[in-house]
Amino acid sequence: MELTTVKELEEYFGDPEYRSMGMSKVQMENFIFSMQITSTKVAFQFINELQTRFNSLKGSILHVEEKEAERMILEEEKEVAKTEGEVQLKEVLIRTKDHEITMTNAKIRQSKKEIELITESLNKYELATGNKLTEMDFENEEDDREYWMKRLSKQAGLDIIATGRISTGNMEALMVLPGTDSDKVLSNAIAISLSLRSDMEHKEKMLLAKVTEKELEEKKKYILGSQFQNGNMLLEE
Repeated sequence: MELTTVKELEEYFGDPEYRSMGMSKVQMENFIFSMQITSTKVAFQFINELQTRFNSLKGSILHVEEKEAERMILEEEKEVAKTEGEVQLKEVLIRTKDHEITMTNAKIRQSKKEIELITESLNKYELATGNKLTEMDFENEEDDREYWMKRLSKQAGLDIIATGRISTGNMEALMVLPGTDSDKVLSNAIAISLSLRSDMEHKEKMLLAKVTEKELEEKKKYILGSQFQNGNMLLEE
């Protein structure tokens, strides 16, 4: 295998069609939208993510138009330049504008790609829930109350499973809730921690019954070691 050279990298990043990867569909669906707990908050997150990217897209398009106009002015100034130095300076500035336009066009392609991916996920959400994003009520107080109760229940439950107690911040949040809500959140948190602990113990027993110590060690290395570290280990071997 031929290894990558600096020249190849220069050509790769200098390609006008170069596009950075940005966020993947897997990343957005699992670690942004699915983390929102309630259906309304999932929809609200779609609003936030799409608004951010549409604003970025509009700004980038205007930036390209501005740089193209500045480039045109530089071309006109170059035509009437009186000295060789002035001509050379205009040519450098024109190349600078070309570079800025290329990089901004890459951002435009990335924004468009992410908008397409988010819209695909949004359509799946709308089909599954029957909710149309542009017709939803994001100021419903009862929906907001449900979200915060579920979120506190989840956070407190994870505290218990991880450390055996509820963290100071989550306990403080519990204390300011009305009595019945606080009791419900605490009850849900305990239920979550018991369910997770039981699930982990069950999976641990199943895993230990199926795999050897060597396989467990290989799994640990695979998960905890990055592909870069794993590659270095292979080279060392």
